Amino acid sequence: MGKNKIQDEFKDSKVLYEFLEECIVDKVNKNLSKKKDKFLEAYKLFLGKDASSTVDNCVHWLNDKGLDNTWIGITGSWRTINKEVVDDINKIVRYAISEGMGILTGGALGVDYIATDLVLFAGNPFKELRIVLPINRLTYIERIANSYDKIDGIDKTQVDLLTNQLEYINSKYPEIIFDDSHFNEKDFLKPENENYRTDSYYFRNGLIAYGCNGLVALCINNSKGVIDTINKAKFMKKPIFIKNYEIDENSKEVIKDYSQIDIPNLDDSRLRGVLY
Repeated sequence: MGKNKIQDEFKDSKVLYEFLEECIVDKVNKNLSKKKDKFLEAYKLFLGKDASSTVDNCVHWLNDKGLDNTWIGITGSWRTINKEVVDDINKIVRYAISEGMGILTGGALGVDYIATDLVLFAGNPFKELRIVLPINRLTYIERIANSYDKIDGIDKTQVDLLTNQLEYINSKYPEIIFDDSHFNEKDFLKPENENYRTDSYYFRNGLIAYGCNGLVALCINNSKGVIDTINKAKFMKKPIFIKNYEIDENSKEVIKDYSQIDIPNLDDSRLRGVLY
């Protein structure tokens, strides 16, 4: 698999391992050639001048809290997942942390939630987990907590598990969350401001694309958010691993109750929220 080649198929574990090796190469090359300013400049092109201070703060956070790790960015659907998606996340995250890599994700439902809980259970969150949020963490949790009856496709079980997860991380590992943002918290919470929130989520996507050494994108039903993150990672010439899924959102295979998630070879007590 050549440098910066986009991988479209998840055929076997060898493909995944080759991608993760490229992430290590990306980190080494980035350090040796001091490409940070170039990547930062490219990233700011997506955001405009008002985001510059937030980007700079994120750079400082990554440098201060990164512990010189190799970071695998995870992006995927928050709305629709099934057993195949869960199994793929399990393979990717468990292998990455077994190799001493870290997971950088966005604190959302679905793929983000599962990847995060896997690191909480099987890894060392302080060394191997970083979460970038689109707004202040307390505001974000408030939005999630009040969303189950306002956003189509979200039920209370999902909301409770995600808010519990974020509150647990904030109490135990507050330093692994980055939530600095130039977006206004009151505007973010207004129900009618969906476009404003989307802009903040896409801003978060850019930070993940910048901060990772390689991006894993589990693109379900052509998710616009996932495609946005892929495009930003491509622009920054990051190694990218893509798997596309077509899932009927009304089928019985869609997992709505996260407490029923079953991951092979993993005691799922933590995924069931027992420790929360």
